[in-house]
Amino acid sequence: SATRLSHLLGTLHPAYAPLLGTLTKSSNSSATLHRFRTGRVPLLVASDRASRGLDIPAITHVVNYDVPRSVRAYVHRVGRTARAGREGQAWTLFEEREGRWFWGDVARGQAVGRAGTVSRVRVVVEEAGTGVRTRYEEALRALGEAVRAK
Repeated sequence: SATRLSHLLGTLHPAYAPLLGTLTKSSNSSATLHRFRTGRVPLLVASDRASRGLDIPAITHVVNYDVPRSVRAYVHRVGRTARAGREGQAWTLFEEREGRWFWGDVARGQAVGRAGTVSRVRVVVEEAGTGVRTRYEEALRALGEAVRAK
């Protein structure tokens, strides 16, 4: 969920915690959106369901933490970037098992119009840097404790 992802990001990098706004279907979306639109929180983590129908004109980056279920859902999510001729970037994080569908239907497919080419970046956690996997596993444990405490 968006709430868990926000908590995980704040645990992995505590300096991000005050910069994050979280938008879920059950959250106070108007207050969160106001803080985002006014720049008080420059990072917005939104669930797919909560982001439907939002009109935020100046989003420059969208990161899909989970792979959209269809090309249409992908276009809906990333369509928030690059509106009215503006530039924008969309990133989708996926595991290797999800990659074939995404790469074939979305990245190379004809159903998605784009101004530039799609780049594929492969990140192997073990090679990303010293302690990355350990920090991530510790953050997941902290997240689990926070969820159980609620």
